[in-house]
Amino acid sequence: MTSQQQVQQWLDNNCLILDTETTGLGDDAEIVEIAIIDTTGKPLINTLVKPSKPIPAEDTAIHGITNEMVMDAPQWKDIFPSVDALISGRTVVIYNSQYDVRLLYQTNSIWDVTPVFKNGFTDFQCAMLEYAGFYGQRSDRGGYKWQKLTAAAEQQGVTIEGTPHRALSDCLTTLGVIKAMAGEQFPHHVNAVLNELKYASEASAWEPRVFDAVVSASILIRQAYRELQHRDLEEIPFGAVEQEQEE
Repeated sequence: MTSQQQVQQWLDNNCLILDTETTGLGDDAEIVEIAIIDTTGKPLINTLVKPSKPIPAEDTAIHGITNEMVMDAPQWKDIFPSVDALISGRTVVIYNSQYDVRLLYQTNSIWDVTPVFKNGFTDFQCAMLEYAGFYGQRSDRGGYKWQKLTAAAEQQGVTIEGTPHRALSDCLTTLGVIKAMAGEQFPHHVNAVLNELKYASEASAWEPRVFDAVVSASILIRQAYRELQHRDLEEIPFGAVEQEQEE
């Protein structure tokens, strides 16, 4: 199954999109904000969470959530039953799921709450891993390089709504990226050029400047096509754009 087919399956299955903001990266970190949306972008849960300990300043610098902002927010033990009921038995897509799922389990442990799984286990899926294969930038560690969510949005022409690194904004951006992946359809001659550029990017992966130039060309072609979607590109003969500019 290709990455495009995988994300289309997520959308067909009415997946949920989840994102969290936290008190850090360590084993004692916990959730300070959680958002869950459906495939229409409707927020099903969007709330700050009062943690068991203060938010470090370095983490506030990333997501902008202060201790004052969460002072009157509900605690995780009060929010978790709604989260558990919503995601039980569902496909839940997360950009970098390994991190967010770990923080869900850590926060459950800190607050001594246990999932009920009323409708079955949650099927967590990682949009970041699927996008890495879709985008195709080779990593010097093997496989494909992971892309930051903001970079993926820029590469796919997705407008970031709200403030990056806030849970709802990141949910909406993730949804925009997977919809772009699922819906990216081009005429045969555009696909031919993009395929050649993909082969070129793989061949030039060890030459950063060449790779960047090839990837930039791919992005520009995609953006140009999207801007011309009101016209039938299949009807535009090769060289027509240059001819129009000369006239």
